[in-house]
Amino acid sequence: MGSSSGLAASSNEAAFPVGVETLRQVKPRTSTGLTQAELVERGRQLFEYETFGGNGRTCATCHPPAHNFTLDPNYIAKLPPDDPLFVAESDPALAKLENPYMLRRYALILENVDGFHVPGVLRGIPHVLGLGLSIKPGTAFPLADMTGWSGDGAPGDGSLRSFAIGAVAQHMTKSLARVPGRDFRVPSDDELDALLAYQLALGQQELLDVEPGEDEVLKFYDASVERGMVLFDSPLHDGAKTSCFACHYKAGANDEDVALGGHNTNFATGTNRLRSAPACLVPADGGFGKGSPHLLDSKGACGGRTPSGGLAYGDDQFNVPSLVAAAATPPYFHNNAAATLEDAIAFYASDTFKQSPAGEGHPFRLDKAAISDIAAFLRAVNAYENVVEATRYLDQSLALPHQRSKPLRDLALAQVTTALAVLAEHRPTPLFAATHAAEALRAAQTKLRSGNPALLAPAKIDLERARSLMAASGA
Repeated sequence: MGSSSGLAASSNEAAFPVGVETLRQVKPRTSTGLTQAELVERGRQLFEYETFGGNGRTCATCHPPAHNFTLDPNYIAKLPPDDPLFVAESDPALAKLENPYMLRRYALILENVDGFHVPGVLRGIPHVLGLGLSIKPGTAFPLADMTGWSGDGAPGDGSLRSFAIGAVAQHMTKSLARVPGRDFRVPSDDELDALLAYQLALGQQELLDVEPGEDEVLKFYDASVERGMVLFDSPLHDGAKTSCFACHYKAGANDEDVALGGHNTNFATGTNRLRSAPACLVPADGGFGKGSPHLLDSKGACGGRTPSGGLAYGDDQFNVPSLVAAAATPPYFHNNAAATLEDAIAFYASDTFKQSPAGEGHPFRLDKAAISDIAAFLRAVNAYENVVEATRYLDQSLALPHQRSKPLRDLALAQVTTALAVLAEHRPTPLFAATHAAEALRAAQTKLRSGNPALLAPAKIDLERARSLMAASGA
């Protein structure tokens, strides 16, 4: 999954390269009587195991639950040679489904975002966490949801529910002819409902209180994190006088117009013109919309390098991702151009951003210390949310018979493992080292790994202790 596309001639229809006949094959609903929990579980099974009659890939091939629902080069390197991710290397009919070198080396997957008749672009694989808080478009946006890397990733009405249709046709097909009914099976309406329910159940469900000055703002027990939270909300963008908070309200994906409930937005920040982008020498990525193709100028494209495919479709805009899970899901930007969290933050102090439409001629004022503190804040937010989510999964698990609760226990364990890794990444000292939050997390991890149902409730106590050692609520 994780595809995006431009707009069709109609102003209210996405132009992801899926034909009308494919859309027409979505079958009407037949299932009845499922509870919400049952629908989510049905969606999980489809997400992890259903190949839709295609080449062996599932949604989880590119969005593995045990790896924060995304891929990076290190994870890919550990996969066996016969993993469905590498089907383009073994099936001659799918030789051009991917660019194997770019997939293995940079975790970039081929997307025909401007139509199957146009060479595809290479994009990173976004996680699918917290989608319920990150896909609401502004009133002027012509599609139902903001999906993919540029807001237009789904066919039909552009909704997250329709997203799976495009993903199956793009990534799971048996041949590049992509004939529905022969090369893949189009998901039914029931399956789309279940997949939607599952995706919306993943990740963050409520915004964190990380707005300085609020009565219930989290007080983090780490000075670097506290400084980073203040910097995140400070007007560091000279000229524009905006902050990180303006586009990432409470570290999420929406703007701070809370009167309207906040909405996700597209911006042209120049990330598709970065010299460091590994996909810089393949067809250029124009972001949102099909539009008229334009040639990226030699000064902007690839930092002055001459790309072999500088012709780009779209308006160079990409949508705002949530930062709550950012620390655990590198590399960054739509093209994986930033390897580390610090690299991604530093980009906004660069000339590339300054010269972009979103930069308005001004970079963010970020020195090395500020970058480090903002990174600490984002890592703390990530780990704190991991604990929130792990606790939620444990609560749900405890309400089920042991034999049915394993998927939830696995998700809880993955969250705890992620939190530990994120806290340890901070240099020179792991975050919350003074409060020993990691010790409580490791205790929970050990209990969850045991598989002993009697240890689930004690593991939850460990998680509650870990959260109290990271932050307290209230000014």
